[in-house]
Amino acid sequence: AALDRLAAYLGIGRTAAAAGIVQIVDNNMATAARIHIAEQGRDPRRYRLIAFGGAGPVHAHGLARLLHVGTVVFPRAAGVASAVGMLVAPRSVEHTRGRVSRLDRLDWDEVAAIVSDLRTQAAELMRDAGADAAEVGLELSADMRYAGQGYEVTVPLEGGLVERRDTSALHAAFEAEYRRRFDRSLGELPAEVVSWRLRAHSPSPVGRIRFESEPPPYPPRKGEGDGGALTGERPVYFPEVGEFQVTPVHSRALLRPGAVVRGPAIVEEAESTVVAGPGATLESDAQGNLVMRLD
Repeated sequence: AALDRLAAYLGIGRTAAAAGIVQIVDNNMATAARIHIAEQGRDPRRYRLIAFGGAGPVHAHGLARLLHVGTVVFPRAAGVASAVGMLVAPRSVEHTRGRVSRLDRLDWDEVAAIVSDLRTQAAELMRDAGADAAEVGLELSADMRYAGQGYEVTVPLEGGLVERRDTSALHAAFEAEYRRRFDRSLGELPAEVVSWRLRAHSPSPVGRIRFESEPPPYPPRKGEGDGGALTGERPVYFPEVGEFQVTPVHSRALLRPGAVVRGPAIVEEAESTVVAGPGATLESDAQGNLVMRLD
């Protein structure tokens, strides 16, 4: 009923209204992704898109087209990937201590005390989490900027820099990271540290996770074909072609490693649904991931 009212208000059909809603959602996500990627100084065409969550695999094809990403990966149990990640993620903590200091006035005694305190806090938390002290890794970084700027860049710092009290190395690391992010530097301006960060991490306490719904260990297939995973078909509207297309529906649980499905296609699983638009190709890999490649 709500869709009918919206379509009537806009003077368009129900299908066009529904497609418009999906396209708005896709464009909003693409805009947010572009901003984040640009802030990191990255090119989205060099990366793969990982689609998870209940609705993520539905929107992934449209989002990848907007971002010009050529490959999308749908992990096993994509709809509950956050919960799986919580179970298998490495132990990790991060502590930050704010202290604005110009590099030409940096008090290394104070810096050493801050870093030592951060290490102590991190070690205590990792110990409480059950991590083996011998397996704990430490990564030190600094949030830095040119004096007067309203934003910072996080600069990874090499081991021993604080112990050496190497202001020149700290400045060089900042210049390199700033240039990587923005393709230029403002070397004539003084630089400053805004805060110090320490990340402690250790390997995941969990080994392999077994999914109760795992299909039998079929041997990998060679060549194309879904290996008997087709369960039906239904009409699906794809905005890029502007019409409904009769679309095959496949069961993800029945897709063997090496199986190939050409779009348009729907792949259903318990927690989510993968949509592959026209021109896309899906392949099931040996780990149970679905990998979509766009033309």
